[in-house]
Amino acid sequence: MLHLDGLRGLAALYVVFYHAVGDNRIPIHDKEFPSVVRYLISLISFGQAAVAIFIVLSGYCLMMPLAQLDTTFLRGGVVEYLKRRARRILPVYYAALIISLLLIAAIPALNRISESGWDASLPAFRTDIIVSHLLLFHNLSDNWSHKIDYPMWSVATEWQIYFIFALILLPLQRRFGLAVTVISATLLGLIPHWLFNRTVDKACFEFIGLFAFGMAGAVISFSSLVHHNSIRNKIPWGTLALILLLPIAYFAKFRAQGDWAHLVLSNIVLGLATVCLLIYCANALQSADEQSLPLSVRFLKAKPCVVLGSFSYSLYLIHAPVLALLTAALNKFHLTAATTVEVYLIGAVPLCVLAAYLFYLLFEKPFLVKRKISINS
Repeated sequence: MLHLDGLRGLAALYVVFYHAVGDNRIPIHDKEFPSVVRYLISLISFGQAAVAIFIVLSGYCLMMPLAQLDTTFLRGGVVEYLKRRARRILPVYYAALIISLLLIAAIPALNRISESGWDASLPAFRTDIIVSHLLLFHNLSDNWSHKIDYPMWSVATEWQIYFIFALILLPLQRRFGLAVTVISATLLGLIPHWLFNRTVDKACFEFIGLFAFGMAGAVISFSSLVHHNSIRNKIPWGTLALILLLPIAYFAKFRAQGDWAHLVLSNIVLGLATVCLLIYCANALQSADEQSLPLSVRFLKAKPCVVLGSFSYSLYLIHAPVLALLTAALNKFHLTAATTVEVYLIGAVPLCVLAAYLFYLLFEKPFLVKRKISINS
């Protein structure tokens, strides 16, 4: 299932591009930029969209080995499953957390407001901030969520969804079926908005529904049950994915205004488009040989995408402090907006990829269990 790594890698790279431009608050409407450049920069202005794709992929990959066996029972039980998730997620997360704290402590420029995206990471050395990050509930408060290393908010949300998957979603599916599970997960993700009077909106609990989309996608892709086979074979999943991408362009324009309803709708539509793409890819891989695979599937399976996907988690965790270090160094040169774009898009992104790969070798790879991707993803 190399295409899954490929999609994960591309999503992580998109986040890096997004922060490379967004962190420096580059005025993309400045007349200094040609219209085509302004348009291209605007296309990488929706970083949360990539996180939504990560969540769908997570639900898809965790459900895939169960779907292949037509079961809803976790291998080794809930406790063993949580141990596997902890071993996969936490050591790398804590390593990135410690490195970010050390950089903030050691480099004064990273510990003061600089009119960049890194400002969201400050202050870092407050007891409540550090404790909330250590226990992975920092996504629950605006005072904690983006501190220390601001992309880490989503790690807490995903960590919490792992428990919901094992304790709520799988039992729901076991008792009431897939449709009820997806609907319940979507409603469960929306309730906190009203229950907590919008105070936890930044945690993006609508991702619970997107995770369930991924679960459903895995079941449709791999289950041997007759009704799942019928759904898999009768719906034009590739066409549906393309159709769902159209309203995303409409919803996306509201992201900058922080409109919760449009943010949620865009995430849901993008989640549906992603799961349709995953089912389409699975169908193509099961019914075609390598030479006749659709171009989209071959692209996702291309070696650069797959390699990038293999250390995408490290790239997601470590790119923000790397960009902050580069920003601190470049601030001394008073570059024009156009030159800044060139430096960040041509130089900063490869630098982040290189740093992430080294971080992966040191802190992520030693904790990877050598199993088939369908088991360890």
